[in-house]
Amino acid sequence: MAKPQIRFHTRREFLKSGLAMVAATATVPTFLSRTFLELAAPVADTAARGTDERVLVVIQLSGGNDGLNTVVPYTDDHYYRARPKLAVPPDKVLRLNDTIGLHPTLSPLKALYDDGELAVLQGIGYPNPDRSHFRSMEIWQSGVAEDFSTDGWIGRLFDHACSNRHLPKPCSPTLGVSVDATLNPAMKGSSAIGIALNDPERFYRMTRLHARSSARRPTATASDVEESPLDFLRRTAMNAQLSADRIRDAVRGVRHSVEYPQNPFARSLELIAGLIAGGMDTKVYYTSLTGFDTHANQRGAHERLLKMLADGIAAFQTDLAALGQADRVVAFTFSEFGRRVAENGSGGTDHGQAAPLFIFGAPVKPGVIGKHPSLASLNRGDLAFHTDFRRVYATLIDQWLGINSGPVLKQEFERLPFLA
Repeated sequence: MAKPQIRFHTRREFLKSGLAMVAATATVPTFLSRTFLELAAPVADTAARGTDERVLVVIQLSGGNDGLNTVVPYTDDHYYRARPKLAVPPDKVLRLNDTIGLHPTLSPLKALYDDGELAVLQGIGYPNPDRSHFRSMEIWQSGVAEDFSTDGWIGRLFDHACSNRHLPKPCSPTLGVSVDATLNPAMKGSSAIGIALNDPERFYRMTRLHARSSARRPTATASDVEESPLDFLRRTAMNAQLSADRIRDAVRGVRHSVEYPQNPFARSLELIAGLIAGGMDTKVYYTSLTGFDTHANQRGAHERLLKMLADGIAAFQTDLAALGQADRVVAFTFSEFGRRVAENGSGGTDHGQAAPLFIFGAPVKPGVIGKHPSLASLNRGDLAFHTDFRRVYATLIDQWLGINSGPVLKQEFERLPFLA
């Protein structure tokens, strides 16, 4: 006789089954029992924590953003000689000081700078730079430049914080949210933390379909003690299933007073703002804007991307302020590398090295940090980096999230002065 299938129509019903599930953990893989126990915290407690704790938002600019046309050295003749067609005219630059300024499409970011909510960090990179998209992004996502790593810096952050009780218990999977179709590699760790979504309603429907499908599969046994790569994928799916109600409820209860631009990047920031204001326990959100690999016809494409970036960030910051959340959020942008100094024959630029990044938010100490890399003394045609990107990570981990960055980054890095 077939065993009856038990379905839980609400998270409340699911949590009421807690004793039965705990009793059953001896017959399921470790990753499943751990996931259940981590999610068994009352929703009210999680929401209460989520309304006043600090949040970090990571914005990945994929493809290699041209930092030299983003933060423009408008007084440097070397820049204009190297880029006779692509250089931004001096009278168009939004000046930050006597030597550098922002691309004219970044006026919303200039407004944030003037309002004391934006810091510009220059010359960011890592030792022995690699111009490969795959390898360079892997270094930024893993936080390890000297070797290869199978986990991400955010994943290690949660592994360390949760195992050492640096974060409120239990450490639920929703402490890390990647706004994408798949979990960003930066969030991969050994703990059951990190989910990916880009549409809460679709996320809810898909996880329910997956749950019904999983109910028909054979039950795992106690012998499944080693977590394989397949186990990791199953664990990620389980995290998604058990988090769907929490996420849908969070965003449904938020009313935005800002109209975001109609593009996927802006919508991802709108979702993040809604989750923050909705009381999620998430500590780190991760989203991305793609298209920065501008080898040809760069001018128009890059201008559109920078405008998309700036308009999205401006809407996000205005929304956070209206929702009463601005004081608890810090965000930063990064790209895997910059572009070469000289423009190429196709009206674009090729893969380079050092580049600037932006840190923004109400808690940020505004200003320009670090000198603009020299255009007179290049490293094989590239801007030479002078500030390791892991100093940015270390500052955010130590001073913003309040966690010891040493075990996370596998070494100590000097902090940077961009937090008020």
